[in-house]
Amino acid sequence: MLTFKLAQDKQHLQLISHDTKGELKDLQLYFRKRQKGYHFNKLYQRKLWDGYDKFIDKELKIGVGLWKEILNFGKKYEYEITIEGLDDLLNLSFTKDQLDKFASVLLDGTGIDVRDYQLEAAHRALKYKFCSQELATSAGKTLILFLYLSFLKRKGVISKEKKALIVVPNISLVGQTAEKFEKDYKTGLLDWTVLQIGGSNKYSDKLFESSDLVISTYQSLKNKDASFFEKFSCLCIDEAHTSRGNSIRDILLACKNVEYKLGLSGTIKIEEEYSDFFKIQEFLGPLSMVLKSNFLIEQQHSPNVYIKMLSLQYPENEPFVFKYKKLRESGQAGKELFTAEREFIVSYQPRINFIASLCKKLDGNKLILFINVKDQYGQRICDKIREENPNAYYIDGGVGDKDRSDYKENMEKGQGVVLIASYGTFSTGIDLKNVNHIIFAESYKSEITIRQSIGRGMRKLAGKHQVVVYDLIDDLEGYIVKHGQAREKIYKKEQFILSKHTFDLAKFL
Repeated sequence: MLTFKLAQDKQHLQLISHDTKGELKDLQLYFRKRQKGYHFNKLYQRKLWDGYDKFIDKELKIGVGLWKEILNFGKKYEYEITIEGLDDLLNLSFTKDQLDKFASVLLDGTGIDVRDYQLEAAHRALKYKFCSQELATSAGKTLILFLYLSFLKRKGVISKEKKALIVVPNISLVGQTAEKFEKDYKTGLLDWTVLQIGGSNKYSDKLFESSDLVISTYQSLKNKDASFFEKFSCLCIDEAHTSRGNSIRDILLACKNVEYKLGLSGTIKIEEEYSDFFKIQEFLGPLSMVLKSNFLIEQQHSPNVYIKMLSLQYPENEPFVFKYKKLRESGQAGKELFTAEREFIVSYQPRINFIASLCKKLDGNKLILFINVKDQYGQRICDKIREENPNAYYIDGGVGDKDRSDYKENMEKGQGVVLIASYGTFSTGIDLKNVNHIIFAESYKSEITIRQSIGRGMRKLAGKHQVVVYDLIDDLEGYIVKHGQAREKIYKKEQFILSKHTFDLAKFL
């Protein structure tokens, strides 16, 4: 039998007794997971690290958010598990009926219809005081947050003295989330005083003291002292897949007086064999709900997603094609091959001509996502499109908040608008309802990035029944093709409608 106790800091579960050394060994083996890509890490290559992230420390403490995994461990090994203080992490007396009645009054007169699964998500977050949820894009995560936090405010858990904090991954999401709370969902029954931090929104003690809700990027919170975080009773992490990083982990640990924690993301339950799955839950809470994109599509809460995989054929007389073939045959190192392949692709003008031609043929609004900023790849795509379409706008990390907001507004209100944006600025969380086509202008194989990027087109809009994703695959028989094969598996797993097409770039010379 293994007995755990909720530590005084309420951030850890401490193992206080066990019967045999075998139990302890099994526990330590269960709570270690390989880090994805560990074999590329220099420490692993130098044999200074074994490639494992460990989730039980030398004092036999485990992050409080992994309490469900402790129970799963007991089931797997048939060990009896006791967790003293577990009831403090659960709101067992709470019923969904209480929330249903509150929500019907809260949103009366707004014209907003709360979906059953949104109420269920808020209910589970209130029942499991510390938890995370995977909800596909277009599920209405901000409305869920509003219901959840408003209920807690009504119950006195949140006030000006005991504030709520929402952490978002980028500046655009600060204003986007604040606008929902202050305007879109406002009824007069329960109003929020919101402090935005990040970008042009500067922090001030006076505004902080008068607020009951703070919305900030995690970057803007990095240098805040401990006393700042002690003022919060509720902490929400939007796009919670980012919580596997040290910055958000530090915020989670610094919020010592938090009674409720909730993390929402469209991508949490990915490759559970790797450590990221535990990292997200470690101090945030167990995964309490999963809602897939195919459910939202079937229920007509989201448009259909069509994936068109475009194989780009290069002219046989192109010098690089011959050179690249020789490099492969010579056994050149993989990283050098991939770098050479990518550098050629972003420099090849006929490929940019093809993207511009594709945009011209497509009706509606287009979002083009790219990676390479330093070689001005995205800017060159924008310049080419702008030769015939003045409504093409370029966005990377150096473009200011106001410009980003203006470009986004132009797309939401108009037609024929093209946004050429870096994955880093627009692949996650940005609310774009009026986008009809998404073009992946550079190869990426991260499942999180791919699913989040597709999500930009899954917002529901009247009259919008589908979004089409164009996945460009450069057929040089190298790493880009392998990346394309990895993405195809993701598309099939998500049950998107898939087709394949071939284009000859020689026609765009």
